[in-house]
Amino acid sequence: MDVEMRNATTGDVKRCKVGKSWTALFWGSLVPLYRKDWAWGVPLLLTQVIFGSMSLVAGLMVNVVLFGIYNQYYIEGLTKRGYRRVTTGEERGRNANDR
Repeated sequence: MDVEMRNATTGDVKRCKVGKSWTALFWGSLVPLYRKDWAWGVPLLLTQVIFGSMSLVAGLMVNVVLFGIYNQYYIEGLTKRGYRRVTTGEERGRNANDR
């Protein structure tokens, strides 16, 4: 499922996945760097370099942990930077049918 986040100040819109991050499982710290999430990208890159130099398994374990948590933390980070979830007409209709 996707969530659309909009910054009220700049009008910037970002579409985010909710749930597990399959891209983070396969691409690791490159995902936050691609999304310009510097607060996560740089420390994760350093962590992967350090653990990856110890052993391949330790480096891959960083990706496994990232797989489970990254999308949630990315959305929380956007919220802290002023982004809010956009409710589309389709979601409003679904919520009305739930009542």
